[in-house]
Amino acid sequence: MPGLDFRKVASILGHTLNMDTNFDIARGDASSDSYTVTYTQKDGSVSTCHIVQGRFKITLRMPREAFDEKRLDRWINSFEYELEQAFLSNIRVAVEDDSANYKITVTA
Repeated sequence: MPGLDFRKVASILGHTLNMDTNFDIARGDASSDSYTVTYTQKDGSVSTCHIVQGRFKITLRMPREAFDEKRLDRWINSFEYELEQAFLSNIRVAVEDDSANYKITVTA
């Protein structure tokens, strides 16, 4: 089974959050597979997401203010469905939260 493509995950993330489909990707550290993705929302504001890629797992870090809890639950279901359609496999999405961020783990 092929690994998860972080660009495809970033595209689906933007699509499911109703953000502009154009986004910028900046590589974090040259020795790791971490990236910062910057989206422009339809109202002109900017949102960022930090992505760390593994072979069969991708971890997203998003600021808590990006969601209220009810909206997060609905978005997770939509995000997981779109990922499964794109990768044609069973995808698991787990969410952990801390005081500043949501940590979303996508596993194939």
